[in-house]
Formats: sequence, structure tokens, C-alpha cells
Amino acid sequence: MQSAIFSMYDAANMLGIDISDMPRRRIPAYYPKHTFEMERIIEMVTKHFNIKRTRRLRISKKNILGERRARYIAQPRHVAIWLSTKFTYCSTVQIGRYFNRDHSTVIYAARAVESWAEKRPELFTEACELLEQYLAKYGDI
Repeated sequence: MQSAIFSMYDAANMLGIDISDMPRRRIPAYYPKHTFEMERIIEMVTKHFNIKRTRRLRISKKNILGERRARYIAQPRHVAIWLSTKFTYCSTVQIGRYFNRDHSTVIYAARAVESWAEKRPELFTEACELLEQYLAKYGDI
């Protein structure tokens, strides 16, 4: 886990993004499975990605939790999974169950978003913007 955080810091520094005010994660006692946090994350991700899209390519919670593998659905799903790994203390197995995926898919999605820093900086910047929006709206969880 630590190496993933350090690689995220390195990638953000490469792009000139200041994420030094990253929240310290703590467990809310009243949401033991963090499903409420993941629902907020999915809602925020769908709103963000729907702003840029035509009506035909818009996504919903059903799409993100569904089985379709189309890129226009998979990329927001990866971002939602990445944010879930950052803002909840759920294991990859628990996150995978929520998203109807295997734990290895959760690991892949989180690494994919972090690899976007080098390969696709515009997508990584978008993911970091969502991270900042989440912090601004909900604060340190």
C-alpha cells in the first residue's frame, strides 16, 4: 500500500500537481462496510464523466457496477475503484464485491489509474481533479 501511495505522489509531482494535503484515512465507526462512501464516489464520478459526453455515451451507477467492458464505461469504473481504494479502508476483496468484480480487478484498476500519470496524463489529471472535488465536498473522511 505504501509503495502505491509513493508512486502516486511521484506521478503527481511529475505533472506538477500538488497533493501534499492528501487526507489521512480513518475509519468511520458508523459505516463499517463503507458502502455509503463508495456510493458517493460513484455518484461523483458519473456526474463528472457525464458532463463531457453526449446523451448516447452517458453512464450511470448501473453501468459502473455492470459487466460491460466498453472503454467509455471502464475508465470511469477504474477511477471510481481507485478513489474507493484511497477513501475507504476496505480490502480489495470488499471493494471488488461492491463493484461486482474480483479483487485482482480492483488491484489492476488502481494500478491502471496510477499508470495514466505517465501514459495518459490527461486522464490522470482528471482523476486527480475528482480526488480534489471529493475532498472539497466531503472533506477528510
